[in-house]
Amino acid sequence: MRLRFETDAVLLIAENIRSEVYEMIISDIHFEEVIEIKDFRERLEILSFLNRFGTKGNADKQSVRMRAKELRRMSFGIADSLHVAIAETLAEIFITTDDQLLRKCKKASKIVSLNPIEFCNEENLL
Repeated sequence: MRLRFETDAVLLIAENIRSEVYEMIISDIHFEEVIEIKDFRERLEILSFLNRFGTKGNADKQSVRMRAKELRRMSFGIADSLHVAIAETLAEIFITTDDQLLRKCKKASKIVSLNPIEFCNEENLL
């Protein structure tokens, strides 16, 4: 049941990004991860969404690298540490479906971190 709610929440957030209610900050790491998706149609759909609706952030690379290194020392994965470091620099909220990453963010990150359901509840979207 949670998966269904989470999927609906992600779709609702995506629709609000399309409608320009929210801005989605993207970085190179998003594209690197999407390229790894095996299903061609899914990969193409996500790449299209990122290219069309994502806003490429202009973060100071040195400070992002330094923060990502700090997060790595706190057991964040390589990609996760980059996602979080960039979000801390450029965004107000970090949204993830990864429960383990979310727990780490809530303990160690400088940014409000929510799963899609929490975000939709806080924004009164559901």
